[in-house]
Amino acid sequence: MLKPAFAIFIACAAAAPQTAHAIHERASLLVVIANNAVSKPEGVALARQTAFELNVRLRRTQFKTVPLPETDLTNRPQQLYAAAAWGRSRNLHRRATAVLIVTPPIATRFAAGLALGVCRPRSSASYAVANIKPGDFSRSLVAAVHEVGHLLGANHLSFPGNWMHPDALNQPFADTANFQTQTKNEINRCLRTVRLTPPL
Repeated sequence: MLKPAFAIFIACAAAAPQTAHAIHERASLLVVIANNAVSKPEGVALARQTAFELNVRLRRTQFKTVPLPETDLTNRPQQLYAAAAWGRSRNLHRRATAVLIVTPPIATRFAAGLALGVCRPRSSASYAVANIKPGDFSRSLVAAVHEVGHLLGANHLSFPGNWMHPDALNQPFADTANFQTQTKNEINRCLRTVRLTPPL
C-alpha cells in the first residue's frame, strides 16, 4: 500500500501568498470541490490560484458529491484512499497531471493536507486531498499548493516562507511564499519522467 505524504496544519495567522514562481507550464491540474466544502466562487478562486502558484494549467474545476468518510485527526488516510478510489473510477488521473480533491475541514476546525506520494503525475496515485476551512482562503491555498507540490515531485523543505515547509501553515508568509531552487529542480525532474498533458 502506498504511504501517504502528509502534514497537519493547525490554524495560525498567515498572510495570503500571492506571487507565482515558474515550475512547469505544460503540466495540468484538475480540482474537485467535494461535498460543498466551499462555495462555488471560493472553490473556483482556490482552484485558479493553486494552478497559478504552481504555474500549471487548470484543466477543470468540478463540484461533486463524493462518498467520503467523515474525517478526524486519525482517519485522514482512509479519506484520501476513498477519494482516490472515487477519482480512479472516473479516470480523473488520465485527464490531468495531478488531481486535487478539496474536502471540508477536519472536525470542523482544522485545515490539513494529504497526498498519496511524491512524484505521482498522471498515474493512479496522482491524488491529493486538502481539508480546508471555508472563508480562510490563505490557509486553504497553502494546503492545496503544498499537496499538489508533492504530487509533482516536491519533498518537504524546512526553509522559511517555502510552500513545501513540513509545517507550512504555521509559517509567517509576510508577503509571498516561494519555491526554493531545490524544489523547482525536484518538480522539473519529476515531470521530465512522464508524458505530460498536452497544452489545452
